[in-house]
Amino acid sequence: MKKPSISKKSKPALTDKCKYLLDKLIGKGKPPILLIIILLLILASIAYILTANSDMSSNPTSVKNQKNKNNSSIGHYEDKIISFNYPPAWKVSQEAVKQPMVVTIEKNLTNSFSVFREELGTKNFVDRLKEWRETIESQGDIYYERTITVDGVTAYDVQSTYAVGSNKYSSRGIAIEKNKTAYFIIFVFDGPLIDYEEEMDLVLKSFHVK
Repeated sequence: MKKPSISKKSKPALTDKCKYLLDKLIGKGKPPILLIIILLLILASIAYILTANSDMSSNPTSVKNQKNKNNSSIGHYEDKIISFNYPPAWKVSQEAVKQPMVVTIEKNLTNSFSVFREELGTKNFVDRLKEWRETIESQGDIYYERTITVDGVTAYDVQSTYAVGSNKYSSRGIAIEKNKTAYFIIFVFDGPLIDYEEEMDLVLKSFHVK
């Protein structure tokens, strides 16, 4: 079906409106150059108004996006010995810590991770790993083990589950040695580890011993 053709009495274009307005303001028969100048001034004013309106409508979105970006900024922990990033909206626990714990970063009471630091002294790191693994195994079920790289050195990755009463938790422990000191990063979640893969990667990829 063909679209109906637009009749000659259709709505005048913007330039036609401007010309009609000029005819009314200065009358017909005026010098053409004057008409052109005034027409250009009117068109420029209209373009400015349209641009200003467009900016006004887009600015609230830009401000909102910037606000959201600031609210979702990545957290950063740093002391004289270690530093690392942690997920947005997670917070440093205000509870008092005792050695060998350094700090706990928490999303809430059941989803968090802690960093421990132990001077090895004369102890061998491999022997300390065996003790650590036995402790994990005595409290839960180890279902996956591997080695990864954290802060440029080999790290031992042990993943397990354990229960507290009727509640089941997932845990991932990372152990590394630097400068005769052992560091343990222990993640604990009330859901599967895969649900927090990005959060853990953020911490592990930024973890650094000075």
